[in-house]
Amino acid sequence: DAAVPGDTFEVATGIYQPFSILRSGSAGSPITFRGPADGTVVIDGAGTDRGAVTIGEFDRITSFVIVEGLTIVDAEWGIDAQNTQDVGITRNEVRDVSHGIINRRGNDWERRQTVSDNVVVGRTPWPGSGIPDEQGIDLRGWGNTVCHNEVSSFGDCISLEPQSGPSFGNDVYGNDVSRCVDDGIEIDFNQANVRVWG
Repeated sequence: DAAVPGDTFEVATGIYQPFSILRSGSAGSPITFRGPADGTVVIDGAGTDRGAVTIGEFDRITSFVIVEGLTIVDAEWGIDAQNTQDVGITRNEVRDVSHGIINRRGNDWERRQTVSDNVVVGRTPWPGSGIPDEQGIDLRGWGNTVCHNEVSSFGDCISLEPQSGPSFGNDVYGNDVSRCVDDGIEIDFNQANVRVWG
């Protein structure tokens, strides 16, 4: 709660309860939560119907936050990013979740989010039918980058479908998606300058 722009939290090996990040960094001075990326820092949702890691809240913008090197398990949402701008989510393992890394609010405030080099594994049975609700990586807004992730076992593995407001200027590349019951990569209703390759 006392974090200020530029602070880096080096998270020690252990098993931790779910937590929320409600403070913003600034351009060039983000607030960073960093584990060693060897699987030894576990954020255990213990079956919560909420997020194991929550960034932001429903009534304001949270920005310039980095989350990296964590193992996030057993929650409704692995990372619940609410009204986030200029965030980086990288080199995490998110598994045994209904939704992986998701924007869950509809205020049309999301901007410039980068989700890269994560492993995200859901609970959606394969093979399946219909259009399941679960999303592996689900971002709204514009200026987002989703790259070099491994995503499997969701309805949509990667979705940039806007829920409110415009969606444009998004890049999706170099991802490995599998066991997607509906869409591997969904960009429906994006308006312009959306690139998907590799």
